[in-house]
Amino acid sequence: MKIGSRAPKSARAKTGKGPGRTRLRPDIQGLRAFAVIVVISDHLLRWPSGGFIGVDIFLVTSGFVITASLLREHDKTGHISFTGFCKRRIKRIMPASTLTLTATVIAAYFLFGPGRFLSTVSDSLWALFFSANWHFAAAGTDYFQAAGPVSPVQHFWSLSVEEQFYFVWPWLLLGIFALMAKAGRAGSSKTVAGVCVFLVCAASFSWAMHESATAPTTAYFSTFTRTWELGVGALLAVLAPLALRIPSGIRPFLAWVGIAGMVASLFLISNSSVFPAPSGVLPVISAALFILAGTGASEHRGITPFTNPASRYLGDISYSVPLAFPCDYLRGIPVSGA
Repeated sequence: MKIGSRAPKSARAKTGKGPGRTRLRPDIQGLRAFAVIVVISDHLLRWPSGGFIGVDIFLVTSGFVITASLLREHDKTGHISFTGFCKRRIKRIMPASTLTLTATVIAAYFLFGPGRFLSTVSDSLWALFFSANWHFAAAGTDYFQAAGPVSPVQHFWSLSVEEQFYFVWPWLLLGIFALMAKAGRAGSSKTVAGVCVFLVCAASFSWAMHESATAPTTAYFSTFTRTWELGVGALLAVLAPLALRIPSGIRPFLAWVGIAGMVASLFLISNSSVFPAPSGVLPVISAALFILAGTGASEHRGITPFTNPASRYLGDISYSVPLAFPCDYLRGIPVSGA
């Protein structure tokens, strides 16, 4: 299904790569690699204490990349194909997630008792249909528990948050474009979209502040308390044209300020922090600043730790690695001597 208004002919560029496709930015791939490393380190080694903020970095990055893809498609073709968007998401996500869940259920059959095996099957079904976060929230799952039976598919909760957001976000974006085109103000569509995204972020953050203080378990897994993190990335994508005005000389400085903020988050945030709000502000804004520094840049200078081939490769496989590596399950296995 194609939805949206036609853009002016001058705004529709020809491309042989298909809607929404572009070359991957090396700095963003490196940022994904950083997020993978700190999450695995936290769950496997219990160090650094705030390594779980890698998930928040992923959400910001995802919000930026997906929104930028949707905006490019609209600029090039005058519409956004929701069917095409879903097909691309399914192609990217379902093969790896289905294989992981199937292998997990098979392993659970041989390794767990009947009760826990059935529980794993139930958890896997919720994960398969991108509802794992609500399932674990309803069960009162404590993400930071250090002992006790942890679901081997608990790490699917963040993927569920993303997919729930993306089931709504393209329609909201296109609704804005359609309304502005009907009003004869198509040129102001992105400005209005930016305002709407900001309001969504503000509402989500406000709710996250409330829930983090009153219902921390639900707050950690809830889509409503995590939308602001995806929204910050989306807002960056909408405002990307403004990033072209950033002088090339200060881009590395901005990137390293973002890196410093993310590294500081690893040690300033722990499982005792009020999360995702307000403690999540530092890693989210830091990741956003890093992405902003490279947006519109012709090259990415001065951030070799993020743009070297090894980091870029790990970024390329950053989706499949966390799926196959049951980080949350490992969090529930006591470390010898701890």
